[in-house]
Amino acid sequence: METIATDPACAGKAFNVTNTDLFRWRAVWPELARQFGISLGKVRPSLLSATMADKDAVWRRVCERHNLRASSMADVANWPFADATLERYWDEILCHNRARGHGLDGWDDSFARFFKILAAYRSARILP
Repeated sequence: METIATDPACAGKAFNVTNTDLFRWRAVWPELARQFGISLGKVRPSLLSATMADKDAVWRRVCERHNLRASSMADVANWPFADATLERYWDEILCHNRARGHGLDGWDDSFARFFKILAAYRSARILP
């Protein structure tokens, strides 16, 4: 990232700076269910911003039951952002050739990163 900000050869150019791996939510759900010890349910398209809007009392009970840090639903997730992320019906594949041409060739395994962040949330007692 420093290269893009400081290299004169990068001035005025647009860069796709995202992970370069392919990420599919349908690959995440089985592992997410396994980690929480629940059965994988059927696909039920819905907007989380609407579904979770009145769930603060339920979340407080979850926090108490699992000795989590007290928080509101809004502290745990940005539901409109989750809706935008989960509602995609297309693959998002971006060209990174320009970034690679300037030496930006690192990447991170999105699937592994997702579960590493989940583990950190659990360790911090934000999620059960």
